[in-house]
Amino acid sequence: MLTRISRWVGSEAQQGSRARHILLGISCVTLAALCLIFGLVTLQARRNVGRDVTLAASNLASAVAHDVDRNFELLDLSLKALMSSWNDNEIRALSPSLRQRVMFDNSASAADIGMMLVLDRDGIVRASSKEPNPHPDCFADRDYFKVHTTGNDVGLFVSKP
Repeated sequence: MLTRISRWVGSEAQQGSRARHILLGISCVTLAALCLIFGLVTLQARRNVGRDVTLAASNLASAVAHDVDRNFELLDLSLKALMSSWNDNEIRALSPSLRQRVMFDNSASAADIGMMLVLDRDGIVRASSKEPNPHPDCFADRDYFKVHTTGNDVGLFVSKP
């Protein structure tokens, strides 16, 4: 009877050991599968973030470029209107204070626009957006003046800062 009990206990112990090994193996395979799934999900999320960042940067660059283009276009239109006003003898005959209000119509009071000046063909200041009777300073030596003395219609010119 003792041998029967020892065989029964021995076989139970072996079965338990096998069951534990099988359970341990299944657990390891499950853990490895979960780690693989987690890694793949993380990799895909990283790719998505990279794509989204690239798209956001592209959109931002496009918006900034559009804004800069629009600001230059508005500035160009303001300068053309200013030139047209200066060439109108009736406007030039107005008092300096009224002429300034008519010619500059607050377009030069926008943020980050220092001042707009009207220069004669010698580079002398004849009108200013900041004051009705500007000091007749000479800007004939500046790049933005020289480029327009060539006789070519260069349009809006942006000089070095």
